[in-house]
Amino acid sequence: MGVPRKPSTNRSACGQYTVVPWHQGITGNKAADSLADAGAKSDIVDPGPTAQPTISGIGSIARSLAHNVTSGWWRKNEPTLSGGYRKRQLDYALKEPMELKLSRPTLHRLLALRSRHGDFEAYHKRFKHGDAETHCPCGKAKTPEHLVFCEISVRRFHSWPLKPVRPPTTAREGHDYIQRLLALPQEFERFVTTTRYFTFCNREPNGIPNSARPSATPDPPSFPLYPPPPPLLPASPRSLI
Repeated sequence: MGVPRKPSTNRSACGQYTVVPWHQGITGNKAADSLADAGAKSDIVDPGPTAQPTISGIGSIARSLAHNVTSGWWRKNEPTLSGGYRKRQLDYALKEPMELKLSRPTLHRLLALRSRHGDFEAYHKRFKHGDAETHCPCGKAKTPEHLVFCEISVRRFHSWPLKPVRPPTTAREGHDYIQRLLALPQEFERFVTTTRYFTFCNREPNGIPNSARPSATPDPPSFPLYPPPPPLLPASPRSLI
């Protein structure tokens, strides 16, 4: 288009240049801008094909409605949970959580820490487990936070994931570090693998694993209780008559 150009007074080592905005000098440009602004502010909807719903739009609306329903349900029911659960500030989501990518033993440990339902002194006392070992082999009581204070874990502090400046020394520091691990399940798995805390803590003070305890039900005897029946003799033709 024949747009008049006005030379600029700016000069450079490469020579003279001009600055020409692309929208200047176009007939009707201002009128088009005014009409576009008026249309954007208007409540009138174009009844043409552009106003029809699309598959993508319907999917977005469905996801938004589902999210609103589940979020509303969670806000309604979360206050009815115990204080221990509310303290964790857990969210509710339909998407597969990262925790399900962990191995089953590690997932078991993670869920026990979150729910505080596991091999802990308070849990065993609450449900009156008289034969439970409530203390770690190091001599301290088994608590959800003990895994970051136990000497077997502190010995490997140099290899901790998300390592703090120094090992936790207070309940608040231990709780905060555990929350960081639980928020990143893969890092929690690294901690468990690095420290081997649960392998150590699941042993009795004499070094025998809990799984090796004598059970209440005696093992079956290694010898038969009754003599075996005599072997069958081959049948003769007379015995078949």
